[in-house]
Amino acid sequence: MEYKEFMETLKGFYKMGFATASTTLDMMKALGDSYINLYELYMRQLIPSENYEGIKKKIDLYMESQTKVFDSLKKLVDQFEKLQDEIFNKMVELGERMKEMRED
Repeated sequence: MEYKEFMETLKGFYKMGFATASTTLDMMKALGDSYINLYELYMRQLIPSENYEGIKKKIDLYMESQTKVFDSLKKLVDQFEKLQDEIFNKMVELGERMKEMRED
């Protein structure tokens, strides 16, 4: 197996890892949103309406902040993936140069 083919094979594995991380973040966000919505539904039944409005505002702020956190994490994963692509491309290029130097 040539060096370039080997590196392209490895590239598939790390791409799969980044896809898994991105999917995991999406699932965690969906899970958190579902949990908060169920909690909100539960609290609505137990707490008087005048108190519930204050809690609802805090829940909305929490959900908004969590959305920002997950969006930031997803952007970070995307940036890592781009950096990893650059590293792999440089490694393939370096491997090709090394091969050419050996042949000369």
